[in-house]
Amino acid sequence: MSKAQQFHIIHGSEEHLGPLAMLAAGIPAEKVPGGNWWTIDAQARPGDRVVFYIRRPVSCLVAIGTVISPPRLQDDPFEEWYGRYIADIADVRLLSRPIPVQEIRQRFPNWAYWRQPRAHICVPPQFAMEFWNYVLSHL
Repeated sequence: MSKAQQFHIIHGSEEHLGPLAMLAAGIPAEKVPGGNWWTIDAQARPGDRVVFYIRRPVSCLVAIGTVISPPRLQDDPFEEWYGRYIADIADVRLLSRPIPVQEIRQRFPNWAYWRQPRAHICVPPQFAMEFWNYVLSHL
């Protein structure tokens, strides 16, 4: 039996906004600074969907995408994300407007993660579909 599709929140910083826009515009990953890989949960699988959260000072959801490779351990000790799992992301689409973290907190008051979203996560099942549909309503 195959594993059901999951939804993940992956993090970036302001410097990732340009590369995300390039990926969303269809520019090949090899021409995008940093490529198309992101840190992600080890349990992610190809076909899972992701939501990009840009940390402070932006603190907004800005785009969606699809996992296209199994997570792999970043084993190059000279890379910034050494020891973390990374996966390639494709089908990047920017949201029509960023969704501020304050808005997400209001919409999902019982989801403790949004009090201090510090790292990538797999969206808990009790929030998954409502959260994904909410994000999709901003495409």
